Amino acid sequence: MQINENLFRDIFIIGFPMGLSKCTFALANVIIYSSINVLGEGVMAANSIAKEFDAFILETLHGFSLASLAVVSQNLGAKKPERIKRTI
Repeated sequence: MQINENLFRDIFIIGFPMGLSKCTFALANVIIYSSINVLGEGVMAANSIAKEFDAFILETLHGFSLASLAVVSQNLGAKKPERIKRTI
């Protein structure tokens, strides 16, 4: 086994900024939650409820995006771009 340098470079160019973005987002969440925890139990409970509601909305949208991804991918493989445009 050996590393394909061109493929590794392409993966790194896409993956490094994504990883950096995820790390920055996680750090921001730690700062936000530590600030909220200082405000008391009521604010913590309200934040937890809002977070669950937000997760519900995001999961619903994620389901639609995955379904669209499957349809677009299948039609891309079948070389039927007119169906892709209709799906989008």
